[in-house]
Amino acid sequence: MVNPSPLRSKRTNRPLIPFMPLTWYNREWRSRPGTGPEKRPVMATENEVDTVDAATVVGYQDVGYEWETVHVEAADQIVFDTEGDLYIGVYAGHELIYPNLNDPKPEKRSEWFVQLKWTDPAGAKFANAGYELRNAYTETTFDDEGRPTVVDKIAPGSMTRNELKKFVDVDQASEMKSYRIDVAKPRNADSNGG
Repeated sequence: MVNPSPLRSKRTNRPLIPFMPLTWYNREWRSRPGTGPEKRPVMATENEVDTVDAATVVGYQDVGYEWETVHVEAADQIVFDTEGDLYIGVYAGHELIYPNLNDPKPEKRSEWFVQLKWTDPAGAKFANAGYELRNAYTETTFDDEGRPTVVDKIAPGSMTRNELKKFVDVDQASEMKSYRIDVAKPRNADSNGG
């Protein structure tokens, strides 16, 4: 059996609770009769804890368990802002995002954009797709009520090369970003050198 609190206070020898914030409420119970620190674990102070094993702080050791990922961390954003910016990654699909669903104005609730997703050896990546990038990767159709349906033109799992080539004046507040998008041809034994 694992000892649930192997850390003990050097001063009082009572079990310590590492890294629990010591708030005014936690201090208050010390002054009430019968509820003082002799009845409860004491907060570790900086001077009392020299080093703490991470498995002790977290709770259990990461041994003997088989894990299933149910949520992944946020992807890193790719921002193309300079001509010549280049990103190569495995296309992982798109996400249709409605950022203002709870806005009281109906026109704000219906605003949407497409986020393109990739993976590379450093992890997951995404880019908020403007007009040209969105049209290179996806096709958008609208139903009778103006709601979009977005489908991929480029198959998820494809290796893609994305390069911001230039900015185009389109008589709007900001220039349109113009990209060259390349999709890698499937490798075979002859082209792979082996």
